[in-house]
Amino acid sequence: MGNRPFAGSIAFPINHLISFGLAAVTTVLIYLFLHHTYPGKAARAVWQDREGAILSGISVNTVNAATYGISLASAGVGGTCMSLMYAIEPAAHYGWLIFVFAVVILGGVGSILGTALAGLIIGLVIGISSAVIPLTWINLVLFGIIIVLLVVRPTGLVQQ
Repeated sequence: MGNRPFAGSIAFPINHLISFGLAAVTTVLIYLFLHHTYPGKAARAVWQDREGAILSGISVNTVNAATYGISLASAGVGGTCMSLMYAIEPAAHYGWLIFVFAVVILGGVGSILGTALAGLIIGLVIGISSAVIPLTWINLVLFGIIIVLLVVRPTGLVQQ
């Protein structure tokens, strides 16, 4: 068990820790970019009110190109993280779509902090649920949480 660091009686595979760290760093960098740089603020302005951003002198084509590049880079990081933990096959994305949908709904569309929090919550729910109930019921638990959240906080966990 040399490649599995321990925290008490729980073992963590090294590749899972690397994936978590890489995802956390990427999330923080995107958050800092969007909230503390002029291009990031311009991207948020275009997202919130395209016409107002144009009237403010923001080049929408430049913002679109930059955000497209950032989204491709973050997708590459996400794919790298996933490949460290799971086997890659052509239809693997179908199994992950429900979790992506749940993260977006729980976190709130456009909320980076909400997305990070929702991802951690969903990971914990899946991990704890799989120890208690059969794996085929986990999606039911996940959708139950989504329904309860939509009733209680329809805009997501973190307000914009």
